[in-house]
Amino acid sequence: MIITICGPSGVGKTTLRKALLEEVATTTILESITDRPRRITERHAEHVYLKPQEIDSLLSKDELQWCVGVHGHRYCTRKRIIHIGLIGGMYIGILTPDKVEELYYFAVNNGHGSAILNLYLYLDDEYELRERLRLRGDGTESIQQRITDCRYWNRNANAFDFPHAKLDASLMPREVLGQAVYHICKHQQYLAKLLAP
Repeated sequence: MIITICGPSGVGKTTLRKALLEEVATTTILESITDRPRRITERHAEHVYLKPQEIDSLLSKDELQWCVGVHGHRYCTRKRIIHIGLIGGMYIGILTPDKVEELYYFAVNNGHGSAILNLYLYLDDEYELRERLRLRGDGTESIQQRITDCRYWNRNANAFDFPHAKLDASLMPREVLGQAVYHICKHQQYLAKLLAP
């Protein structure tokens, strides 16, 4: 099973993933590759950090399922990691909404559509979002671009045509975690019924 977390910058995607990894013992990070530098707020490796030419090499070898540009950096996922996640285990990845949709339809076309659960974190309070971005070290121009993206992504999240659960990022992190665990358990029950003889 692959659990995807998506939403605008600063809503707490990484915080939620970290909490789920601690709370749900059987979860593993869905490996993500990036060419961006590690943020000062990242205490441990949250991605595989590569140089741009290393990502180019993986692309030329057709080893990546996708590679998406976000705010001047690339975030990529290896094909083999997606295949492993669809057939067993419980992997958690942070993806952009368009890649969540691509993953879902890839899984459907390969007979594993039920192996995907998307958690969309939203935050409607732009003042709070600005503060979160400022505190993590983003500059004024970057913050404004991310706020614009937030509006766009939140609008589009209402039109997703694939299964997803919306989580309110304005709640305390423990409450957001509770919502996420509830949806994961509900999805696991659904899978158990599907696979029952």
